Amino acid sequence: MKKIKYYFFVIILCILLAYVTNINAIPESVILFEGENFNFPSILGVSIKKQESMQASSDLSTDDIEYAKKENYEVTLLNSITLKTVEANVIPKTKIIPIGSTVGLKLHTNGVLVVGMSEIKDINNIKTKPYENTEIKEGDMIIEVNGTPITSTNDLIKTVNLSNGNDVNIKYVRDEEILNDNITPIKTSETEYKLGLWVRDTAAGIGTISFYDPESKKFAALRTWNIGYRY
Repeated sequence: MKKIKYYFFVIILCILLAYVTNINAIPESVILFEGENFNFPSILGVSIKKQESMQASSDLSTDDIEYAKKENYEVTLLNSITLKTVEANVIPKTKIIPIGSTVGLKLHTNGVLVVGMSEIKDINNIKTKPYENTEIKEGDMIIEVNGTPITSTNDLIKTVNLSNGNDVNIKYVRDEEILNDNITPIKTSETEYKLGLWVRDTAAGIGTISFYDPESKKFAALRTWNIGYRY
């Protein structure tokens, strides 16, 4: 009798474990194309129903928000107990044209993009990191130095050299937020001062266009960019 109770308990436990595992496997959010249904592994007693359509989803990129909508699916047990809600971002079906052709690409930045940092040697051949005590990091866009607008690497070089080694105020953009920091340029020759930053004002490279969307005029490409100029 005890063995029967033990086996019965094990079976119930296995069933509960299977239910919990399968329900947890249902994602919290999904992306669907228009006309596509949200499917999930069939579980006895567990069903899913779509709630009323909602507003455009803020989880998608800005370009997608214009035409995307959000739907909620309710996962229930025995059509009465709500187990979880699944959010579905619905996007329209898109036809694209595969290409595979190579292309030359060149992008221009609204300022000077920081793409890296490295030690530099001063005029006495001593290694130093002028940027070390600042918050500047890769991906920041330098737009001003000492109040002077920076639109190219030449602008940055000229403005920093005019500092004569005195602190310069760097205004830069990160995630649409404008920040400020001060750096003391290091003298590397009789006429040149540097910050130890790798920067670039353009990005050029060879890419392979993988597809083209004739409706939106957008394309996607795999590309290799140049590294940038160390300054």
